[in-house]
Amino acid sequence: MFAHATLVAIELFAASVWVGGLFCLAIVARCAREQLDTPSRVAFFRSLGRQYLRVGLGALAIAYGAGAPLIGTGHWSAVKSALAITAAALVAVTCIGVVQARALSRLRLAALAGDPRLGDDYIARRARRASALRGLIALLTIGLVVLAAMSAS
Repeated sequence: MFAHATLVAIELFAASVWVGGLFCLAIVARCAREQLDTPSRVAFFRSLGRQYLRVGLGALAIAYGAGAPLIGTGHWSAVKSALAITAAALVAVTCIGVVQARALSRLRLAALAGDPRLGDDYIARRARRASALRGLIALLTIGLVVLAAMSAS
């Protein structure tokens, strides 16, 4: 009983850090767009991304580590299968998002340095893809939370 309660507490804490971080990043991104010029914003998000990567992915890894034994108990169900698939998809999309964010940051730095090959339209298209990935990460996160709640009941 104590071990189960401990796993649930760890899972809830880690999931709270992950979900809260996603909401916080969205708010910070909006404020940064409103308040910072482009060079400052690029530098800010390079730093923030490096710092948050450790916290966010660390929280996700801890949540998965605590959640795996929790869904492993009892009989296997379609909800548990959906939970495992959604969790794997979230990791994959998040990794793609990290790679994409780093690439976009390098492109923005090159554009600021005056690289003539990088027009505003190209950067804007890449930024829209980044937004789509962030949206997919948010949807997968919501799905994961809902499926975890269904699995626990």
